[in-house]
Amino acid sequence: MNSAHNNENNLGSSDIKLMEQGVSRLALEATGGADIYWSMPLTEHPNLSLFIPAMQLAKSLDTGSKVTIIMNDLHSQLLNAIDQKRTDFHRSIVETMMKRLSKSTENLNLILASDICSQKNFMLDFYMVAGSTPINTATEAVEGVVKPKKHPLLGGLVYPVVRAVEDKYMQARTQLAPENERNILKFTDELALKINHLPGSREFYSELPGLSAKKLTVINPEDDQVSLLDNPKQIKKKISKAFCEPGNIIDNGVLPILEHIIFPIFKVFDIKRPEQYGGDVQYSSYKEVETDYSEQKLHPGDLKKGIESKITDLLECFHLLRDEKIVAKRNAKTSLKASISIDEPLNQVNNEKLELITGRLQEVLQQDSLKAILHTRNPRIYWGTATTGRPHVAYFVPIAKIADFLRADCELTILLADLHGYLDSQKAPWELLDARTKYYQHIIISMLKSIGVPIEKLKFARGTEFELSANFSRDLFRLISQTTLHDAKRAGAEVVKQMSDPLIGSLLYPLLQALDEEYLSCDAQFGGVDQRKIFIYAEKYLPQIGYSKRIHLMNPMVPGLSGGKMSSSEIDSKIDLLDDAETVKTKLDGALCSKENLSENGVLAFIEHVIWPLFGKITIESQSKEFESHEKLVQEFVAGSITEIELKTTTASYINRLLDPIRKEFQSEELQTLVRNAYPKI
Repeated sequence: MNSAHNNENNLGSSDIKLMEQGVSRLALEATGGADIYWSMPLTEHPNLSLFIPAMQLAKSLDTGSKVTIIMNDLHSQLLNAIDQKRTDFHRSIVETMMKRLSKSTENLNLILASDICSQKNFMLDFYMVAGSTPINTATEAVEGVVKPKKHPLLGGLVYPVVRAVEDKYMQARTQLAPENERNILKFTDELALKINHLPGSREFYSELPGLSAKKLTVINPEDDQVSLLDNPKQIKKKISKAFCEPGNIIDNGVLPILEHIIFPIFKVFDIKRPEQYGGDVQYSSYKEVETDYSEQKLHPGDLKKGIESKITDLLECFHLLRDEKIVAKRNAKTSLKASISIDEPLNQVNNEKLELITGRLQEVLQQDSLKAILHTRNPRIYWGTATTGRPHVAYFVPIAKIADFLRADCELTILLADLHGYLDSQKAPWELLDARTKYYQHIIISMLKSIGVPIEKLKFARGTEFELSANFSRDLFRLISQTTLHDAKRAGAEVVKQMSDPLIGSLLYPLLQALDEEYLSCDAQFGGVDQRKIFIYAEKYLPQIGYSKRIHLMNPMVPGLSGGKMSSSEIDSKIDLLDDAETVKTKLDGALCSKENLSENGVLAFIEHVIWPLFGKITIESQSKEFESHEKLVQEFVAGSITEIELKTTTASYINRLLDPIRKEFQSEELQTLVRNAYPKI
């Protein structure tokens, strides 16, 4: 490399190829791949350490190699170091630094990490890795990179996943990385096959230790490094306070600057001093300085003055940036808010709609907002279901409520949450997502038909249709960077599968569900009361990224046939929607139906939440007796007027009436094939 004075070429910004935001293809396709790339951290105060990797990249450029620098806006956001608004400022820093060091920047490409990471294919790989990576594995990968905190953020665990997938899409021959990221690159290599990636070679560099050499108490971390934007006065102050004991070359705050930056760039080191102290001296190698200093032939004060002079010279190229404040304004979406006074009473029609919407629900959050919306228009509601195990008869509980929403003229969207199915501990294997989503849509439509709900009033959405979009992905990373690990775990505690070493995907589950509210443009989300903690999470965190709270409508949880929650994964606790009539009867015969334990009586619960809403009455055929009140039915059952066998037989009859049209529709060869593809027998 030539000396610094010979490298000060007047290159225009057009000499550096910059991929602007909104690119329509991945970085690799635009750059043709790189010989070497470096992910540059965008810290609040960029310091001298950046010159170490920059010099290595400049050498590559000067030999004709293709070099890519990823401006690490997303990564820095995940580590809570800097806001993405300052990327223009850091772009200027990079351009200035590389023009200072290299003869030509023709083969240099600058790329924003957020542009790469918001691409659809990138996010598919991201979710695949996140959905299979245990928290402990990610924690080990970021050891030494993420600073321990009392309330750690989710971003620290997601960081190695993003870095690993990023490496695939760069497909460079070599990655340049700091020493403290060795574990992250080891993590990358271990999961490479999962995302069909063949990693390149690695080159590591050591960052500068602090000026304090860990021997002095540093109150403000900024004072422990020389910033690239420090003026001569600030440089002098910091260097003068650096730890620099006479003769101590091991614990020294300034010698590493001399060794790793000043000599590689300037080639010589000059010290100006009076004749009585030995006169001016010039060193041509770091070893000479080290020897003189260890033998105390070079005074700490003279060493510091010489280093101060060289740093001031080196950083002169940044003087135009010192007073610049380039801040990009974030484009905020318009959030949904009602403007009508909530104190104004509803008219009769809207009051009836309110009763239909909220009837039989266990809890409603933000009910005043619901009333306000009803003053002006019909509410927009969404219900999401993760496409995991085969739907069972308990799905008629939300379906019955959906019928109420439609009778209240609500606009309703059913979200087929395929991505959630994978993130929940891979309940839906990646390779089965498409088939299971198609199965869910067919079976739900069939259920709606069986209770006479016109399907033209509904809209279906598939999670991966919008959850892989650039805007959604950017918002997700904004949420990740602000969400504490505690809140992410707590939000999904009653919904996602609990494991001794949870997967990162399970932590992302509630974040995606919260963002779905915004991207489906809904006023309210409907779900079971087991979703309450996710709803509370959404109410807390959506406003933090500029979006409004939504209304949350919660159904009670219905006990399974064996007591407790009816589960798709527990065969004995559920009646499958395609079970034949005899199987339905057999499963009900073994159901928990005790009059001494009404709260765990799954038969009575099904009658209350499905049969009454859909049929309006119930008839005990063996007694030719009709009931129009659930309370009366329970009263006679407790009194012994109705036996368990009669109650089970009656329930089986009503269930089979609901399932008959579904079973008939699924007799077609096309749907039979779909069932086999979605749930292959092992």
